[in-house]
Amino acid sequence: MKIVVVFTTESRHDLLQLLASRLEHEGDAVSFGEVYLEEMEQQFLQHEGPPPGATIRTDCDGTVWWWRYVNGLWTGFTISDQQRLFRPTVRTINVLAFRVRPPTL
Repeated sequence: MKIVVVFTTESRHDLLQLLASRLEHEGDAVSFGEVYLEEMEQQFLQHEGPPPGATIRTDCDGTVWWWRYVNGLWTGFTISDQQRLFRPTVRTINVLAFRVRPPTL
């Protein structure tokens, strides 16, 4: 199985805003954000999908996984698998949002 992790523009913006509100310098927020994104991608690749502790929330918009990456930083993502004839399945993890806490049902 091939794993592809995609961070949407909106999710990157969410992360930067959350980090900027906690750090004194914007450059630090950008630096930490890059480290977080790289580390999250490695976690998704290592587990070939949702890391341990991720939970599914289904609402009117569909199914979104939520994972508490670090204290006070949750990430929302979807998973889709594309079966391909005579080639490995491609699992795409689309990271959609970063929040202080996941949305309530």
